[in-house]
Amino acid sequence: MDFIDDATEKEQCILDKRIAEIRQRSEVRKPFTGKCYFCYEPLEQRLFCDNDCSLDFERLENQKLQRG
Repeated sequence: MDFIDDATEKEQCILDKRIAEIRQRSEVRKPFTGKCYFCYEPLEQRLFCDNDCSLDFERLENQKLQRG
């Protein structure tokens, strides 16, 4: 493993940790509505219908936060 691989691995670890923090924070703040927060698909127990919707929602939320 060279230094580039090592740096890439460390960067991915940091990103994974940050994503987990954002997911935890967004799920705590958001009440259950019966619909996916991203695509509005009807749901029985979850906040998002799948991982793609969850990631897309988080991406948009992060963009909003970065804009201020």
